[in-house]
Amino acid sequence: MAKINVDRVPNEVLAEIFDYACDTNILQEYPWSKDHRLRHIWLPPPTQIVHPLHHLPAMSMSSVSIRWRSIALSSSAIWSRISLELSLENSQRPDVHSALSGFLRTVQLHLHLSAQRHLTLKLDTRGYTWSGDWGSVNAIPALLAFDLVCDHCCVEPGCF
Repeated sequence: MAKINVDRVPNEVLAEIFDYACDTNILQEYPWSKDHRLRHIWLPPPTQIVHPLHHLPAMSMSSVSIRWRSIALSSSAIWSRISLELSLENSQRPDVHSALSGFLRTVQLHLHLSAQRHLTLKLDTRGYTWSGDWGSVNAIPALLAFDLVCDHCCVEPGCF
């Protein structure tokens, strides 16, 4: 079997391979809340993440080499498929905005690099039981992430 030198593969072909290999970028709020005082049943995160870059293929590909980084950064398609996983229990934390800052910066990065591509967005919020009192549901993480997506998609003020 012949060996293929990846350095000889044209950039356009590598971009197609990246697009094929990058199914979804899973952006999970961290740390996932395990505070049992907030609920009787702890819901684990939707995706068990062992190593963050395994679930962020666009970032992984852009970290291999200067050439791959250049190709990945110019391939908006690989950044446009996003799954946001949020633990609503974290919104009960007094430092919710600072705790979410890294997560929100990563969401912003993916939105920016997706450019004008159509987004494929999955929003998974877990970790609370609705008691019938909307005042007890604090959905700050989901609202902040959704606000970023709306800002990215909305070109003109008042478009929604």
